[in-house]
Amino acid sequence: MSSSIASHLSHPKYRPDIDGLRAIAIIAVVWFHAYPSSLRSGFIGVDIFFVISGFLISSIIFSNLERGTFSFGEFYIRRIRRILPALTTVMLTSFIFGWFALTAQEYKQLGEHLAGGAAFISNFLLWSESGYFDNAAETKPMLHLWSLAIEEQFYIFWPLLMALAWRKHKSFLTIMLVIAIASFAFSIYQIGYDKSAAFYSPLTRIWELMAGGILAYISLHRPALLNRYPNQQSFIGFILLIAGLIVINRWHAFPGWWVLLPVLGTVLLISAGPNAWVNRKLISNRPLVWVGLISFPLYLWHWPILSFIKILKSQEPSWQLSLMAVLASFLLAWLTFRFIEAPCRFGKAKRTISALLLLLLAAIGTAGYLTYANNGFESRKSAPSLHEVNRGDIGNPAYHAELKIFFPCREETLLKSSMPGGCLHSQQNGTTNVAIIGDSHAQHLYLGIANSAKNSNVLLFMQDGLPTLDDKGFQDALNHVIENPSISKVVLTAFWSWRIKGAEKTAQFESSFRKTVAALTAANKSVYVVAADIPNFSFDPSKCKYSGRLGLGFGPVNQCSESSATFFKERETYENLIKRSVDPHKNLTLIDLSTYFCDAQTCNMARDGELFYRDKNHLNAIGSNYVGQKIVALIGID
Repeated sequence: MSSSIASHLSHPKYRPDIDGLRAIAIIAVVWFHAYPSSLRSGFIGVDIFFVISGFLISSIIFSNLERGTFSFGEFYIRRIRRILPALTTVMLTSFIFGWFALTAQEYKQLGEHLAGGAAFISNFLLWSESGYFDNAAETKPMLHLWSLAIEEQFYIFWPLLMALAWRKHKSFLTIMLVIAIASFAFSIYQIGYDKSAAFYSPLTRIWELMAGGILAYISLHRPALLNRYPNQQSFIGFILLIAGLIVINRWHAFPGWWVLLPVLGTVLLISAGPNAWVNRKLISNRPLVWVGLISFPLYLWHWPILSFIKILKSQEPSWQLSLMAVLASFLLAWLTFRFIEAPCRFGKAKRTISALLLLLLAAIGTAGYLTYANNGFESRKSAPSLHEVNRGDIGNPAYHAELKIFFPCREETLLKSSMPGGCLHSQQNGTTNVAIIGDSHAQHLYLGIANSAKNSNVLLFMQDGLPTLDDKGFQDALNHVIENPSISKVVLTAFWSWRIKGAEKTAQFESSFRKTVAALTAANKSVYVVAADIPNFSFDPSKCKYSGRLGLGFGPVNQCSESSATFFKERETYENLIKRSVDPHKNLTLIDLSTYFCDAQTCNMARDGELFYRDKNHLNAIGSNYVGQKIVALIGID
C-alpha cells in the first residue's frame, strides 16, 4: 500500500447504466427542489447516490487491497480531484454572491454553512438546526452539502477500516453485514425518537452505503449469484425506484423502512449488470448518460440557485422562474464539468492540483467562519438594508451600547415596578425635559427622537395599553410627568387602530383621552399627539428587503408598497376620534406620520433603497431615525 505503486490503483470498468442511474437520481432531486408539489419524493435521489457511491468506492478498495495495489495517497488524491473542483467553485461563487445579495444575518448563516461544508460536517451542523423539510431550509443555500458530508465521512473512514480488516485477515463481508444491520436498526429506532438525527446522522445512513459495498464484494467474489436473472432483477429494481418516487413523501417517517424502496431498487439495477434489458435500453440512453456525467456539479449548483431566488423574492418563485433556474443549473453544471472538473481530474500535476484545491477549500472555510464570527459583516456597503431591521428594538444591548441613549429610569422617577413595559432615559444624568408615552409605537419613536435630540434628556414610558390617566398602567407615569415642571414637552402615541375597537371602547377612550390631554395642558405641557400613525402594512418587510437592489438579474420582484386607500380608510376609524378627544385644548399639536410614508396613491415602507420597517407596523432603526429627525424639528428640541 505504498505510494510507489499509486499509478496502478485500479477502478471498476465504466458502466453507462450507472451514469444513467445517477441521472435518475439527480433529476428526481432537482425536480423535487424546483417543483416540490409535483414530485414529493424526489429527495430519495440522494439515497440512490449513496448506494452508487458505496458500490464504486468499495469496489476500488476491495480490488486494490486484494491485489496489493492500494495506496491511501492515491485514493485521497483521486477523491480530492473528483470532488473539490466543482465544490470549491460553487462555494466560492455563493460566498461572493452572498456578499452583494444577503443581509447580515443571512450572510452570517451562509458563512457558518460554508465553514461546515469545507470541514465536511454540514450534516451535523444542520442536525442542530431546523429539519430538512422545514420552511427555513429553503433559505439555506448550502443545505444540500449534508449528503456530501456523509459521503466524505465515509470516504475518510471506510478505507482505513477496510485496510485494517485486510491486515488482520478479517472478512469484509462480515464487517459490512454487521455495520449495515446495526445502522438500519438504529435508523428505525431514531425515526421514532429523533427524526432530525435519523435524517442527518451518518450512523443511520451508513447502511445505504454498505448496501452498495456488499454488492461490490459479491460482484468481485460471487458474480455468478448476480447473473442468473439479470432482466428480472433490473425490471424489479426499476419498479421499486418508480414505486419510491410515487408513494414516498416528506410526511412519511423517512428514511426508516421507506428508504428500502430506492436502496433495494438501486442494488438490483446495479447487480443486473449493463447488459440487462432495462439497463441497456432505458437507463443507458445518451441523454441520461450525459446528465449522469454532469450529475455532481448539477447537484451542487441547482440548490444554491433556487435557494438564492427564494431568499431574494421572500416567497416561492413562479414555475417559469424555477424552470429558468433549473436550465441555468444544467448550463453551469456542464461548464463546470467541461472547463473545471475534467481538467482537474484528468490533467497532469495531480499532487499540485490536489494541494491547491485543498488550500482553496481551507480558504473558503476560513472566510466562512470569519463571516460567521463577524455577524455577517454588517458594515458591508453592499448589504441590503434589512441588516438593520431588528436593531431598532430597545431590547438589543449592542445597539444600546453603540448609541448610549438607553438608561434605566432613575430612582426619583419611582416607576420601575409599575411600568413593566419600559422606562428609559436618553441621558444618564441631567434634567428630563421631553417625555414619550405610549405602547410599542412610542418605543419605536423613542429611538429616533432620543438619537436626534442630543441636548435633550428624553424619557420613555412604554407598556401595552392606551396612554391615558384611566389606564392603570399609565397612571403613575402620566402623574409623574404632570407633576414634574422640567418636562415641558410630551408625545402621546399608540397603535390606535389596533387598540381602539368597538363602540364601548371608543366612547371610553374619547372621554379618558380628553381628560388626559386636559390635565397635561393645564400643567403647561406642550402636548404632541400622533393623530395619524405610520401605515400598517399587510405584508412583512422581508418582502421589501431588496428595495434598493431591484436588479441582480431578477427585476423589480420585491413588494415595498401598497395602496394608500386601505390605510386611509383604517386611519379614519381613529383619527377623527382623536381629534374630537383633544379639541379644543390649546398648546396641543397633532402629528401626521403618514405623510412621511404615503402619497395619494401608495404607502411605502422603504425610500431611496432604505427599509424603514422591522415588521408590518413597527419602524426599524433606520425608520425611527428618519421619523425622529422630523419630530424633533417639529417640536423644537435639539
